[in-house]
Order: sequence, then structure tokens, then C-alpha cells
Amino acid sequence: MVSPSAVMKCEQKIKQRQSARKRFGLLTIAATGVVAAVGVAGVAGCGGTNAGGSNGVPGLNGGPGTLPFATPAGTRTIFGPENKVLIGSSKLVRVGRGFVSLDPNNRPVFVGLQMFSDAVNDLPIPSSFNNPDAYGINLPPEAVYTIFTFIAIADFSGHLPRGAGDVPHFHPVFVTGTPQTPNPPDFPEEKMPIAAGELPRDHEAIDDVAGGIGQGVQDPAQPQAQLGWDSTGQNYFFYKGHMNAIALGATHAYLRRQERGTEGTGSDVIKQPVVYPKPGLYPHRYTVRWNAKTKSHYFVMEDFRPATNVVP
Repeated sequence: MVSPSAVMKCEQKIKQRQSARKRFGLLTIAATGVVAAVGVAGVAGCGGTNAGGSNGVPGLNGGPGTLPFATPAGTRTIFGPENKVLIGSSKLVRVGRGFVSLDPNNRPVFVGLQMFSDAVNDLPIPSSFNNPDAYGINLPPEAVYTIFTFIAIADFSGHLPRGAGDVPHFHPVFVTGTPQTPNPPDFPEEKMPIAAGELPRDHEAIDDVAGGIGQGVQDPAQPQAQLGWDSTGQNYFFYKGHMNAIALGATHAYLRRQERGTEGTGSDVIKQPVVYPKPGLYPHRYTVRWNAKTKSHYFVMEDFRPATNVVP
């Protein structure tokens, strides 16, 4: 049984996701073929046991619509719909789908993206340097129990700085808020000073703006900030001075090595701020793994812990 307060919270989150869908097209990154905007699932079953799975039914461990890796006993995993894009006039490419794994108390265990091998091998490499193709990925309604609202995949042929970002790579961006209308060329909202205490340990702002989502912030010690990057990585985005998204990254070459069996699972801690922008459970680790049976890469947020200090 879903409590009335949970339903109200879910309805609020769905309205937020509707707004996100309307605003997503305002981002200056467009995909080849068709971009599936951030979609909205119905209120029915929100947070309940009748929503989810690959066909509307939560799968049991090892059954259809479940994760191909271990989850704690009692965990249920709910998938959003697949994003598929049309390339040219006849080639339909499966991009991915979002998912949420919840424990019996509806605490998030995993929040992630299942990105199909098709996305790595069949999507065209963006022709424009520093200007990605973008694909919106739904999270299921049960994301109401998490801090995340949707996922945007940015597929780059490369971006600055040279030597680190100028290789083909994906950035799945897990957004915690609603994309806003950007105000180029200065992007004043994205570039507002970061609130005291919210800059995660060892991180610094970089000259990287996602219009309507925020300014990039990363740890220079992270692999994706290093010369010759060819692995996974993670960074944050801040909007109006507050954390608005957590981004992961992986180079095309790294993901293809995973598919060939010559590259293992990538995982690292997510460094935390001293002060959080809002209450909730925040991930402290990310993992990028390949599963040959489903022919999918899984970008996973995990090790969720409650925010300790929250902006008043």
C-alpha cells in the first residue's frame, strides 16, 4: 500500500518531470535522427508493487526485467521504457533505459542506466567537436524515492581540454533538478558562485557548461581529467550555485574493450560535499559494468547514504 503522502510526492515529481520534458528541447545539443525527450510515466502504481519491470511487472532476481548482477535479498528493480532512436530513414537503434532498485523500505540500492551495445556501436559519432548528440532517458516513477529525476546521455566526439576530453566518449548525466532555459552566451545562472560547503572535496569548477543543467565541477585527480583519459570518470554540475547533476563518463574505446572481454568493471568513490543542497539519499560510489548476456553496459549509482548537513 502506498501512503497518501508518497502519492502526493510522486505527483509532484511527475509534474517536475513533465516540466523537464518541455525544457529538454531547449538544450543546445541535438541528436542525429530522433531525440527522445524526457518522458513521463503515469501516476498509477507510482512507488507501488505493480509498476516497473521491463513489462510493467517488477522482476525477481534472475527473472525477466531484472539486473544481471547481484542485488540484496528483498530488493525489487524497476525499469523505465527503452529509448530508441531512428538513424536515417530505416535504422532503429536501442539506446538505453533507466532503472531503480529499492529495498523493502523503498530506500534506493541502485539507480542506473542500462545502455545497450547498440548505442556504442551503431550510433553515428557526432561530427561537431565540443557539441554532443543527446538522448533523454526516463527513470521509472519509483525514482520518487531518490534524488534523481531523469538521465541525459551526451555522446561526444570530443571536447576541450585537448589531451583529456578530445576522445569519443559518453557522459550519462543523472539530473537531480529540472533543466532550465539557458541564457547564452554568458550562462549567468550556471556560472553563479558555488554555495559555501557544497563544493565536494578536492573538486574545482571547470570551463564546461551544460546549458540549463549547470557548470561542470570535477576532481583533477579523476581519470577523465587526466591526459590520455581512456577509462571511466565522474563529475558534478552546479546550477545557481547548487549541485544539480552527477555525471559519469566512459570512453567509446573503454566500453568496446569491455565488450571484447579485455576490460573489467570500472568503479570509484563519489566524493561528497560538506553541505548538501537538499535532503535525501546520495550515492557514494559509481560502477560501470558490462554484461554479455544482455549485451548492455550498466552505469550504476550505489552506496546511498542520507545527507548529513543540508542547506537551511
